[in-house]
Amino acid sequence: MFSYILPFHSDFHKIPETVRKIEESKDKFFVDKIILAHNGFLISENESLKLSNLSECAFFCHTDVAGIGAGYRLGIKESNSTYTILSASDLPFGFTDIESFMKLNPAPVVAIGSKWAKGSSVSGYGPLRKLSSLLFWVLRRILLGKKSPRDSQGTIIVRTDIAKRVLGKVKSNNYFFSLEFLTLLQREGFDPVEVSVKLENHSRESSVSLTKDGFGMIRSIWDLKQRL
Repeated sequence: MFSYILPFHSDFHKIPETVRKIEESKDKFFVDKIILAHNGFLISENESLKLSNLSECAFFCHTDVAGIGAGYRLGIKESNSTYTILSASDLPFGFTDIESFMKLNPAPVVAIGSKWAKGSSVSGYGPLRKLSSLLFWVLRRILLGKKSPRDSQGTIIVRTDIAKRVLGKVKSNNYFFSLEFLTLLQREGFDPVEVSVKLENHSRESSVSLTKDGFGMIRSIWDLKQRL
């Protein structure tokens, strides 16, 4: 039923442990495919073979284009499950996102594991990151509409056929991919349902710069508004 997309670049050392966790729980959560979507510089054939052999349902694929969005794009193309999960190499929410999704009846076309959803539990998430998330949400509501989800960077769980249909309209290959993808799904009539997650001990600083990447995000949001 579910394909997990794990995009990775320099953080490929996290993949074995993440695959092990999914492998141990794949029957419980109906996971039939783990897509290891490597983006950027090419790793050796030996390393890619080693990653592919981590699990019988693991599938390694590569794109020369760098960026988490490029990994998601590649993974969606390779997915053939009913639903596709756009996750991260370290599974920051564990399986709480998919657990919340599986409680929904009927299952929505698209859902997002949101740190701001009712019932979510977040620890180790610094005040600066909380403030920046709030400011970007306000900006998105102003430029993209009031239905813009509070959290645009959480796990996305989406019906694969719909994801493939919208994918060709997405221009981004970096961290903006998720917001653009969700916005285009909304324009197709599929509003994302925000589901609760549990985030523990996530004190690690974000790799996204509030100043440099923040201005880039503002420009990307504005360009998307103009395009729409």
